[in-house]
Amino acid sequence: MLRLAAFINQVESHNPFKIEFNSTVIEMYKRLTPSMSFPMKYIFSNLWLFKPLLKKLIPSISSAGTAMLKTTYAFTTQKGSAGLNVLPQEAYVTANMRFIPHQGTDESIKIISDIAKQYNIETEVIHKGYPCPVVDYNSPIFKLVEDTVKKIYPGVPSTPYVMTGATDCKFFSDVCENSIRFAPLSISAKQMDSVHALDENIDIPTLVTGVDFFKTILSDWNKIYS
Repeated sequence: MLRLAAFINQVESHNPFKIEFNSTVIEMYKRLTPSMSFPMKYIFSNLWLFKPLLKKLIPSISSAGTAMLKTTYAFTTQKGSAGLNVLPQEAYVTANMRFIPHQGTDESIKIISDIAKQYNIETEVIHKGYPCPVVDYNSPIFKLVEDTVKKIYPGVPSTPYVMTGATDCKFFSDVCENSIRFAPLSISAKQMDSVHALDENIDIPTLVTGVDFFKTILSDWNKIYS
């Protein structure tokens, strides 16, 4: 248990994964910058200058922002002894990892495994997944989504984004060149924090707007590609 604790502390206190501003994140900030106020507007308008600083600051400011820049992980379960008064003969911890394209599955797993070896801990991959292909935000399909957003949410800008978690959309990657993960629902910051947590919820009226979005995009798709 002590070795497991030391291993977890090492990974948590000295993040081993590479932080990079990929092209999608750069495009996202480019589109969001006009809506920012000073000094953020100045900083993100000059990423060429402030990238090194932001790589250090973002991990301490925003977990969601960090997840767009690097492989992420979460230690989810840990077990030692089954009895309160019994020392464990063996112990384990599991981790859930989400891989970033610039430091993919095999490289990220090796990084964690190499750290575990330093504490004489064996590692085993229970299930292996791979980063989904990056969506082309200049494609006609992405443009269709943008146009539909303009119709349903007038005045709301659209921007590409790096998903900070896995979705079932990954199962479409083998048959779709661009699997776009997008929920046309208006939610608050509090509701965003409730995702997969206690009291997860959305407002009923936003469901109506979500239905309107899908009706519109399917209708426009039919006009374009029929």
